[in-house]
Amino acid sequence: MHRISRRTVLAAGAGAAVLAAAPAAGADPRRIVTVASQSLPPTMEPMDTPGTTSVWYRTEYNVFEGLLGLDYRNAMAVRGALAERWSRVDGRTWEFVLRQGVVFHDGRDLTADDVVFSLGEERLLGPNAPGRAAATAFLPTLQRAEKIDARTVRLIANTDDPVFDRRIAAWGGQIVSAAAFRAAPSWQAWAMRPIGTGPYRVEEIRRDYGISLAAHDAYWGGRPALAGVRFRAVPEMAGRIAGLLAGDWDIATDIAPDQIPDIEGRPGFKVVEAGSNVTRMVVLDVRHNPQLKDVKLRRALSLAVDRKLLVDSIWLGRTTVPNGFQSPSYGPLYDPKRPAPAFDPDQASRLVRESSYRGEPIALRMTGTYYLAERPTTEALVEMWRTVGINVTIEIVENYAQWYRRPGSGMYNYSSVTLYPDPLGGMIRNFGPTGAVQTTEESWSNEEFNALARAMAATSDVAERRRMHTRMLDILEWEDPPMVLLFEQNMFYGIRSDLDWRPYPAHQMDFGPGNMRAS
Repeated sequence: MHRISRRTVLAAGAGAAVLAAAPAAGADPRRIVTVASQSLPPTMEPMDTPGTTSVWYRTEYNVFEGLLGLDYRNAMAVRGALAERWSRVDGRTWEFVLRQGVVFHDGRDLTADDVVFSLGEERLLGPNAPGRAAATAFLPTLQRAEKIDARTVRLIANTDDPVFDRRIAAWGGQIVSAAAFRAAPSWQAWAMRPIGTGPYRVEEIRRDYGISLAAHDAYWGGRPALAGVRFRAVPEMAGRIAGLLAGDWDIATDIAPDQIPDIEGRPGFKVVEAGSNVTRMVVLDVRHNPQLKDVKLRRALSLAVDRKLLVDSIWLGRTTVPNGFQSPSYGPLYDPKRPAPAFDPDQASRLVRESSYRGEPIALRMTGTYYLAERPTTEALVEMWRTVGINVTIEIVENYAQWYRRPGSGMYNYSSVTLYPDPLGGMIRNFGPTGAVQTTEESWSNEEFNALARAMAATSDVAERRRMHTRMLDILEWEDPPMVLLFEQNMFYGIRSDLDWRPYPAHQMDFGPGNMRAS
């Protein structure tokens, strides 16, 4: 492992000791790659943190697998993972045949018993299960898992769920070792060293500093190209870039486009980029801010934003403005003809005058480090709103949990991740009746939207789902908007030139044998 330079320590604010050292010379010829990320999960149990932040997927993706997975290079199509075959038995029942030769990190063979345990009462679904809250968020229709034989399981939903396979493939369906879980002295002890089947196993966690993964050489998909992966928590982009150029780490996540020339201009470094399944926005606390209860003001906030200018100036044209709060991955539900949010400052000014708003300051909360280019984007928004008569002030907070603290809440920077290819995996997952905006954050609610969300989750009729989706977009984007839609957030990584690694258009970083080669 590289020694961290004094310059990087100062830039990143790091004060902890280095994690476990690299293998002794000759022990393993493969290299260890170190990744600097702005945030890391506090544990490595994927169901330990409901509403987990999207950047945490980076680490856990390398440790765990589910019965199914998503092909991020192919519009998030469902693919086999631990299941080599699967089929829908009826509207509520799915059957899976397990892949042979899958070995857990502790050397035990994967069996149907592990699947039934991982998705069952003891870990997820029971009233006292430690993962119940997360299961409710990610797998709300999963009712039970049943063993058919040693290699066959059935999953039963509590309703005719049109996207059940996509839910299982996305998040929450990770399979863990039942024996290792039961041998752990506590949930916390387990969560710090869980046992999965992925190409890397958890070696060490130091909270708020780093996570160390080691190669799982018995991985069914082939021997990993790396001896290990070390993730470092480096909140500031300047610290991530400084450490990369100093040789302290090999990959720096979340590089702003205006910093790309500085990295590519140095010998031995490059920037790799991918599209995104992340949509950036500003959420409005309609329920607790009296000014934002006026729909005319909320519409004016959206009309005042010149999204093209944001993309061209801050993002240097290297991202896009979506045509509505939707994703092409939705397939037949995606409307390619839907217009992007309008920019009309004259209409925005008129709506401000017609509203009940009288110039009261409205706070916009931001961390300044969590989102890429968050500060310049926020400062530009504040100026755009000022020109149409809306007084928005910036309030710096320590973390995203403080975005919506009361009193004094107004707006906060936000992102919506399309977890799987359907409105239920993006728009509805965030803004629906069980989504964070309505539950944890309690910022907004709409009865018609909620009724449509529930109906959409219970029907497979494509034409009806398309109609409901269009109506929900109309509510979110104009009739009763809880947010101001901004742009897609593409992924940019600074990386050493001798690494052959390709990013996904998602936060998941895949260092498995099919996506990573290193000299």
